[in-house]
Amino acid sequence: MKLNVDQIHQHLDRIRHKQGEEAFKKARCNFARSLILAEGGSQFLSDSLGFKPDELAKLEAEAREMMAAKSPEAAMSMMLKQQLPHCKTQAQFNLFMAAFEALRAVMDATFAGNEVTASKARELLNRIIDQAAGVTRAVSQLEDEPEAAQGALAEELKKEPIEFHEHDEQRQLLAELSVIQDRCGLDQWYAETQSRREGIRDQALRNELYDEIRRKRGTLTAVFGNQSN
Repeated sequence: MKLNVDQIHQHLDRIRHKQGEEAFKKARCNFARSLILAEGGSQFLSDSLGFKPDELAKLEAEAREMMAAKSPEAAMSMMLKQQLPHCKTQAQFNLFMAAFEALRAVMDATFAGNEVTASKARELLNRIIDQAAGVTRAVSQLEDEPEAAQGALAEELKKEPIEFHEHDEQRQLLAELSVIQDRCGLDQWYAETQSRREGIRDQALRNELYDEIRRKRGTLTAVFGNQSN
């Protein structure tokens, strides 16, 4: 399911008609916060819903603050996506995270005055950096010859880091969910999005998504009963 601009407008107009202007404004901003951090979200909100640059900047800051509170891991992944533009694959990302943990161990041991532990952690960090160089050469080779390797390890050398995209995917799913108006639509959307939902591994993001699904199902059941068609 893709976002349908007409459906979004109909959903917001229905809220305005039934609940008033304040409820409409709140729903419009809530929808924007759910989507603004996703790739292309700001442009979509500007083009389709008429949000101005100053409104988008405020909503983005609020959304980032909310995300950091709910899922520090997802916030960190978004930051790394911006700061590591040459980290192209899952294997490279995994090595970066291993190096980060090794560096943390080096610094913590150094601060504790534990030279032995600091030295061992530094050796590990250097090995990880050497591995990163080898992995990057393998990634370049597979870009030229994608059929050269198969299997799980090869896939990690080919696919983009899931951590860079799972927040975008979760925001997209929440935006789609927000405009569903009946049980039939919810059941169809739920069946169609199974693989996308399974791709979200961050527990906080998963919890938020499934909480919203349960809330939507409860609301629609209260209105329409248990009939899905």
